[in-house]
Amino acid sequence: MTDTLTSTRPTEIIEGFWDAMRRSDLAALDALLEDSVRWENVGLPTVRGRAAVMRALSALRLPGPASTSRSIG
Repeated sequence: MTDTLTSTRPTEIIEGFWDAMRRSDLAALDALLEDSVRWENVGLPTVRGRAAVMRALSALRLPGPASTSRSIG
């Protein structure tokens, strides 16, 4: 289920954004973005526009739910 943030307070929007990032919830991230969004990340090119930012976020390996892995060897 996707939470929808209805606040216009910047702090709540940012907290909602990072919460959605932690959950790997792309639908919630998309709901938080304006069409005129600009994503700036140190060392990377600036990404402009909702669709372009969503493509960039989709390409990230977001943390998502905790998982465990081990090598068998």
